[in-house]
Amino acid sequence: MKALTLLKSRSVQLLLALIIADFIFFSNTSAYQSSPQVIIVGFSLLIISVYAFIYGVFKLLGLYGIKIKESHKLSIAATVFTSAVIALQSIGELTLKDVLVLAPLTVIGYFYASYNKKVSRQVD
Repeated sequence: MKALTLLKSRSVQLLLALIIADFIFFSNTSAYQSSPQVIIVGFSLLIISVYAFIYGVFKLLGLYGIKIKESHKLSIAATVFTSAVIALQSIGELTLKDVLVLAPLTVIGYFYASYNKKVSRQVD
């Protein structure tokens, strides 16, 4: 009965729809024969899937007692970093220097987004 209740959850339904969309799209396309527009759609679908996975991991950590206050912003930052690494890897341009530059930029972006929200709350 709990499994049926879990399947009625909106987030679980969205996750299942995303998994089905990933399966259908990536099983029917070939990167070597596809147009650039299809590659962009596939990369966008991959980014959404990475975000859903990272956000889901943070929510699961919350079930085990590790609460992450701004899991949405942290998920976005981790997704941006992962997406940039995947994009650079796919065009053959990923080096250690790129990762060493992307990591601090992602951390700075995360803190800026968090700080910006806190400052705007204090002004209001």
